[in-house]
Amino acid sequence: MYENYSYGGWSLWLTGRHVWYDLTGAYNDQVSSYEMGDHSGHIASDSYAQGLGYNYPGDTGVGGCDDNMSRYPYQGATWNNKASSRYRN
Repeated sequence: MYENYSYGGWSLWLTGRHVWYDLTGAYNDQVSSYEMGDHSGHIASDSYAQGLGYNYPGDTGVGGCDDNMSRYPYQGATWNNKASSRYRN
């Protein structure tokens, strides 16, 4: 997960498997691009624990990535800066 478009800004590498990572503090609602790596998973919105928000509609399969999450609409806005948790299979 990256703070800015095109994989810029801070990066947050989440490596544990079969676990939800709740983004808190400076990381919550700040993700603009991501790479899933060699495992699939989910990205969810809203500050609910364990991914209880809405699921990101982009590619979150193995090797999935998006350098600009604002391509997808989200409640009158876009998915830019909306991620609050991530699950890694």
